[in-house]
Amino acid sequence: MLYGLIVMIVGMLAHRLDPELAKTLPWFSAPCGALCILWGVLGARGLRAGRVGFVLTTIPLMYLLIVQVVFGWSAVLEKKTEKVSVPMLVTLMLVASAALLMYVFYPRPGSGTEASPPRPS
Repeated sequence: MLYGLIVMIVGMLAHRLDPELAKTLPWFSAPCGALCILWGVLGARGLRAGRVGFVLTTIPLMYLLIVQVVFGWSAVLEKKTEKVSVPMLVTLMLVASAALLMYVFYPRPGSGTEASPPRPS
């Protein structure tokens, strides 16, 4: 649930720091953040839909973040802007999204979802 709130805050903060560079960021970070909060609530109640919905929301979000990272860093490299705060913020959000997706995909020790040992033949 906290991740969804962070996604919304990062989108709004990036737009506030450089409106020209991050003009589309709030338009997709706010709905994706709200959906991630919903998936977190459903996941906290033990529903599998929370996990599936989170994955199906985060993958397109990561694609859009990759596009923003490429545009942001290319603008910095082409000297169109001197502000590196927005590309850095979006890059950190992309890394955090990838890390959280890996956390959701891979089982944790003690969660009861680890692979069972092979059967003796």
